[in-house]
Amino acid sequence: MVDKPIVLAVDDTPANLDLLHGILRTDYKVKIATNGPKALELALMEPQPDIILLDVMMPGMSGYEVCRRLKSEAATEAIPVIFVTAKTEVEDEQQGLQLGAIDYVTKPFHEEIVLARLKTHLTNSQRTRELLEENQKLLSSSENVFSDFTEDELNSLMVSGEGHRLEFKSTLRWNLHADRTDKKIENSCLKTVAGYLNAQGGILLIGVSDEGQALGLHHDGFKSEDRMVLHWVNLIKSYLGAEFMHYIQTTAHTVNNERILAVECQAAGKPVFMSRDNEEVFFVRMTNTTQALKTREVIAYIEQRFSERHDKPMLSDEQSDSIDLTREAGEPTPLRQPGEDQPGITDWFHQLQQRRVIRTGVIYVAIAWSFTEISTTVAAALDAPGWLLRSLVLSFVGGFPVAILMSWLYDLRVTRTEGTPTSFRNSPLLKVIAIVILAMATVGLYILIGPSQG
Repeated sequence: MVDKPIVLAVDDTPANLDLLHGILRTDYKVKIATNGPKALELALMEPQPDIILLDVMMPGMSGYEVCRRLKSEAATEAIPVIFVTAKTEVEDEQQGLQLGAIDYVTKPFHEEIVLARLKTHLTNSQRTRELLEENQKLLSSSENVFSDFTEDELNSLMVSGEGHRLEFKSTLRWNLHADRTDKKIENSCLKTVAGYLNAQGGILLIGVSDEGQALGLHHDGFKSEDRMVLHWVNLIKSYLGAEFMHYIQTTAHTVNNERILAVECQAAGKPVFMSRDNEEVFFVRMTNTTQALKTREVIAYIEQRFSERHDKPMLSDEQSDSIDLTREAGEPTPLRQPGEDQPGITDWFHQLQQRRVIRTGVIYVAIAWSFTEISTTVAAALDAPGWLLRSLVLSFVGGFPVAILMSWLYDLRVTRTEGTPTSFRNSPLLKVIAIVILAMATVGLYILIGPSQG
């Protein structure tokens, strides 16, 4: 039989404790305390509570003081605390959360709300403990695979500067310029790790400036290094995948009197995609940077890097760089291997349909035809000279390449997100087709109005 979770309920009013006990006794084992010192005593006593419901306003030692002491002790720091109070001011809630509480429940009690909050936070707390245990096991199993950095070795890395297999990040989650937490900073660290896993491995040093100076970990505002490592492990598992954890080791070190994180990555055995914000992206290392590949490039890269043929040798750094598509002057280059077939006519026609070139041309010619018929009728009624009508029609038809260009520019977004080959984006065939359609429309319309104004 599975033991029930233990809830410590703390309140100086016996009636409130009786009410809580009645709500919780079916699903939980309940301990009670009527004052702060007793609550601290029970929190340390084995078996320790899994969660604490703590009244704010108590004589002698307030709930705020109890929470502060709980969070200052290593033995009770991890126990989640939910404040129970009749106070509803934002400042009161903010003070409690700053002390380390995870939630607020207001009086009078609503049974459904109390049970829902407890269930949610107990589940999160259990998952947190499991992640910590898994991380320790992974570190233990990887002892002989990863490096045991000394301060001198880390100093040498920092002095050498960033490179293909070494990158520095000032923080894990804190934007130093905006002075707030920023998901983009987390994403930047995750992208680097994904790039290392998809290439030949590498080292990410967190708490180190771009110039190689140790800045420390205090900017990120975690209560402890363990909490920071746990947050980092959660990010990797959530957005890269738990199956890649054994390719990564994260350890804290002291360098020049500052604490930094060293994240060492081995080459992964299968492709790693970063999934966050409803996007799934494949990153690789390109010389000293991490870049995302387009769909066509990803396929070619995976075929070389993660081939199932065991007789194929592992790629060298130079070969990896060539696959990574090092770009000259920022110009995109298609990832096409020697001997790869060029797209056929059917492929080009399909791409033209995707790019709306054919649809735009047909619609524009139809509009131009209608315009010509109307203009011819009006010009005949007004006895306008033929050169004026021809000028109007040619000016209107001349807008066709503008329409094509606008459609083309609009669809560049589709190209980037759906992986249309970059070679098509600069295709001479597309330009030729556009010019032919324009010429046919111009000549046809000119011939059409010629007899009317001849």
